[in-house]
Formats: sequence, C-alpha cells, structure tokens
Amino acid sequence: MNACNDWREVLMDHALGKAASTALQAHLAACEACSGALSEWSAQSRRLQAGVRRLVTSDPSPHMASRVMAEIRSPRSRPFWIRRWKAAVVLTVGIAVLSGGFFYYRYSTIRRERAEALSAAATLAHWKSPTDSLLVSSTYDWFKDGPRLGKGFYALGTETPASKQREKNP
Repeated sequence: MNACNDWREVLMDHALGKAASTALQAHLAACEACSGALSEWSAQSRRLQAGVRRLVTSDPSPHMASRVMAEIRSPRSRPFWIRRWKAAVVLTVGIAVLSGGFFYYRYSTIRRERAEALSAAATLAHWKSPTDSLLVSSTYDWFKDGPRLGKGFYALGTETPASKQREKNP
C-alpha cells in the first residue's frame, strides 16, 4: 500500500519503533492507506530484526576456519589470468598480431586503390576523343592564335622572309 506523501517519513520512523505523535494517531485513524502501509512496514521490520537476531546468535561451524583456509589455498579459487597467465599472454599477443595484420592489409588495400584511381584520373586527363581529329579543320590555327596586325587571313602571294621563317619553325 502507498502512504500519503506528507506522512511517509513519520510513518517509517514509527514502523521502526519511534513513538507516534497525536497528529499521527489521528491521521492513522482517518486514513486507511497509511494504516495499511504502517502495518505492512511494521511486519517487514519485525522479520528483518528476527533474521538479524538469528545471525548474531548462531555459532559458526567448528570446521569453518579450516574450510575457509583450504578454499583460499586451492588453485581453483584464483582468477583465470593468474592460473593461466601463459594462455592470457599468448591470447594477447595473438590478438595484437591479428589486428596488426588486419590494419596492414587494410592500409595496403586502400593505398593500392588510391594509386589505381589516380592512375585512371591521369589517363582520363590526357584522353582525346577519336573524333577530335575529324573536327579539326584547316582553320584551327586561326582560332588558336589570331592574325597579326597587318596580316590577312589569306595569303595574297606576298610573302615576307619572316613569315617563311615562321612556317619552317612552328
């Protein structure tokens, strides 16, 4: 049962043996929930006190000290890592070697994939379409670098020594 929130602390103190005030007695007479909670808590307190009394008054077994010492000295009472320290060391080294191998394999795989991707990118950077040569016309050089001042697009038969020199060394 649940007691009223205002009276909860006072009820617990009374269940543990503290004398009840007149206000608490009047409230217990009027509130059914608090009186039920008090009787429940009092019964639980009596059971706990009886159990503690039994533990305090009981004598230990006469062979208890020898049993405790035998249990302490037995090898099976030691933890695993103390009993089997060699297995623990081998297991730790094995895990370290396996994880190191895994990380090395992963690192080399990533490095190889990165090199392949960069190689493919470099190949694509120099790639030219097969139709590029078909699309280039004889006037391509005109668009690449425009005519010089005073020079026409079409040769009129008047060639200067400088233009012949430029034709020989493009």
